[in-house]
Amino acid sequence: MVDDLKEAPFFSHPVLGTALAEWLTPTAIEIETDVPVLKQPPEVDFVLFAGGDHNTWTEMQRQRLPDGIRDADVSHVVIEFKYTESLNEDAFFQASQYYYKYREMKKLEPEQILGILMVSKSSMTGILEKGYYREEQPGVYASEVLILHRIKVLLLNELADTPHNAVFKYFASQMKERLKAFQKMQSELWPKFSKELQELFTGLHKQWFSNKGGLMPKPEEMTVDYYRQLGRESMRQMVQHLDAKELLKGVSMQERLAGVSTQERLDGISSQERLDGISSQERLNGISTQERLDGISIQERLEGVEPEELAKSLSPEFLEALIQNYKK
Repeated sequence: MVDDLKEAPFFSHPVLGTALAEWLTPTAIEIETDVPVLKQPPEVDFVLFAGGDHNTWTEMQRQRLPDGIRDADVSHVVIEFKYTESLNEDAFFQASQYYYKYREMKKLEPEQILGILMVSKSSMTGILEKGYYREEQPGVYASEVLILHRIKVLLLNELADTPHNAVFKYFASQMKERLKAFQKMQSELWPKFSKELQELFTGLHKQWFSNKGGLMPKPEEMTVDYYRQLGRESMRQMVQHLDAKELLKGVSMQERLAGVSTQERLDGISSQERLDGISSQERLNGISTQERLDGISIQERLEGVEPEELAKSLSPEFLEALIQNYKK
C-alpha cells in the first residue's frame, strides 16, 4: 500500500489531542497531553485513563475507544503517536521507556497500564521482524518478548472500518483509509459529535481532500482554530445548498417545534383539520355545560331523548306542576 503523507497537510499533536479530548471526555475518560516523564524532552504524547474509581473502561467508554485499547482491562494507556516516522528500534525503545517511567511515576501495577505505539504509516513487515504478531482484530499487534509484552502496536491503516475506530483511523497515512473513516463518522457518529468536533474534522477533511494544488498555510498556522474556522466556513457553504427537507433530516418533531408558538403552529390549518383525530369527548374537555348548549334550541337539545328518560330527570314537584298546568 502507498502512504499519502506527502499530500497531507502538517498538523500538530494538539490537533489530534483536541480531537481525542472532545470525543472521549463526554464518557468521563480523562486525557493528558505532552506528559513529562523524563528529565528532558521528548514527552509522552497522550495518556488516557478511565477516570473516577474505575479500574477499567466502562461499556460507554469502550464504544469510543479503538481496537487494542477498548478490549484491554486496564485503567491507564500511554500512547506514543508516530505520524511521519517509520517503526524502528528507537520507536520501540522510546515507547517502552515512556511506559515504565509513567508507571513508576504514578505507582501503578503492571496490570493497570498498557503502552500503545500508534502508527500512521504502514509498517507490518517491521513489526513482524521485532517479534510482534497480529491479534484477532486487524491492525492490532502484540509481542511475547518480555520487555515489549506490555506495549501494543496499532497500525491505523489496518484498523477495521467500525464506528469505534473511526476517530483514530482518520489519522492514518493512506488517503483511502482516511476517507473511509470520515464517511463512517458522518454516517454513524456525527450526531454524537459536538459542534466544535464537527467543525474540526470538516476543516481537516477539506484541507486534506479539497485543497490539492492550492496554497498551503505555514505549518505554525495550522492550529486547532485554523481547522475549525475552515470547517465552519465549509459547513456554512454546504447548508446554503441544501433545501429545507434535507436540513430537517434527523431532526425530531419536538426539536423542529421548539420555540414556535401554538398560534404559529396552527397557521394555515383549517378548523376541520385541527379537529381531525380528536374524539368528541376530548374536544369538549374544559368547556362548561352552559357553553356547550349555547345556540342550541330546546327542540335540538331534546332530540333522541325518550319520554321515560326525560321523566326520570325531572323532579316530582316539576312533574306535578306540569300536570296541573296541562289540566288547566
